[in-house]
Amino acid sequence: MEIREFFQNVVDLSFEDLVSQCKPHAGRMLHICFNVCPDDDEKGVQLVNAIISSLICVDGVVNRKEHEFYNAIFEQDLSYDDFNEIVKDQNSAKLRESVKDFVNTLSNDDKTEIVFVLVCLAACNETISSEEVEYLTSLIS
Repeated sequence: MEIREFFQNVVDLSFEDLVSQCKPHAGRMLHICFNVCPDDDEKGVQLVNAIISSLICVDGVVNRKEHEFYNAIFEQDLSYDDFNEIVKDQNSAKLRESVKDFVNTLSNDDKTEIVFVLVCLAACNETISSEEVEYLTSLIS
């Protein structure tokens, strides 16, 4: 299956199915990030939020579906304003490059977990923008 076909298959899932399929991967993503920062939970949270922000802001749009999806997969109850506070001012090439560098240090299994979460996040609003496609493919190449 080609990458664009895979992306379209994910986009075609209902929001509920997307959450259901992504939630276990999001849990593993948390585990990966907390293992990188084993003595500092706050840094683990910051790492997760940097990874999430790197995708959300790549197309310059933060939307309510992404907020709802984030809350659902990470079992959070963040307000939309709090969510925006996490991701605001994160639309930088430097952040995306740092995330890419980090992801490339991971095992293929761990990399797959994180990229799958990001693909689901990108797809949660029933489309994946060309900017998101470009960023996602850069993470897996």
